[in-house]
Amino acid sequence: MKKLINFVLAVGLAFSLSGCQKANNSSNSENKHYVVSQEAEIKALKKYHPYVWTVYWGKNDNLISLYQNSGNLSGIGDFAAYYTSSGKIFLPSQAEALVSQAKASTSLKCPVYLTVVNDTTKEPKSQGLLEKLLKDTSSQTKAAKAIVSLAKKNGFSGVEMDYENLGQASSLWQKFLAFEKILYSLCQKDKLKLRVLLEPKVPKLAFPAGPTYVVMCYNLYGYSTKAGPKADYAFLDQMAKKFAYLKPDYALADGGFAFGKNVTPLTPSQIQKKGSRDAKSGALHYQKGDKTVWYADSQTLKLWANRLQKNSNYSIKVSLWRLE
Repeated sequence: MKKLINFVLAVGLAFSLSGCQKANNSSNSENKHYVVSQEAEIKALKKYHPYVWTVYWGKNDNLISLYQNSGNLSGIGDFAAYYTSSGKIFLPSQAEALVSQAKASTSLKCPVYLTVVNDTTKEPKSQGLLEKLLKDTSSQTKAAKAIVSLAKKNGFSGVEMDYENLGQASSLWQKFLAFEKILYSLCQKDKLKLRVLLEPKVPKLAFPAGPTYVVMCYNLYGYSTKAGPKADYAFLDQMAKKFAYLKPDYALADGGFAFGKNVTPLTPSQIQKKGSRDAKSGALHYQKGDKTVWYADSQTLKLWANRLQKNSNYSIKVSLWRLE
């Protein structure tokens, strides 16, 4: 792993980039051999200042992909810090390695955010964990301080909260809003930016001013549904209308699902053929044996972003879930 990381860093330093400005097309033939991951998808969103997520279980060439796409990126989400069963936050070693190498680079200067989820080692999207972390002002402050401490320790530019499955109960949401205010205050003190991700089903609330809000516009169809696209135009119209008061960024997802007896997620590289484009969503679909595959390509992402922009009275920004 160490040899791989050193190699990746060497690749990154070979690029004559300045900050997150457009990369210079080097004539160095050596560059031709490096993998460019999801370049078409990222370029399709260029006018919307794309932000991308990397995941700790992803491919080892994620950092190379970031270097080669850095000219079109506004930020990176390092996914993700999560919790032990006892409620202690930690960052997987793969995620630690990514932010460490990004910091060391003289070319990749996009801000890198620490994404924090309410998964535990035993349960994803744990509501029980949130009840514990957000119980009262004391526990909220303790949880916020632990997040900021982890972000500072690893040199992140900001924090990104991805607490999900809060349900519709007003009491838990009010605790979250109180926690968010504490976290934002601590982030401000330590010059950290704060992004807060919101699920489509989040109730309309008086969210605190200051953080950047990001609405997840995907998984309209997925694991527990009939076959269909991750988003369609009607869904996007609904999201733009519902969250207009926040003037949020929007998150879109590439890849798709194979629907059959079981539902299987597919990354862009696992899509095996070109499908037919659906008029109601802009997504593509095709049949493979007893499975129906629905997925989003670069054109789909562009159509979705354009639809959201059409229904917004400000210049939106788009985040992309995710690099493979």
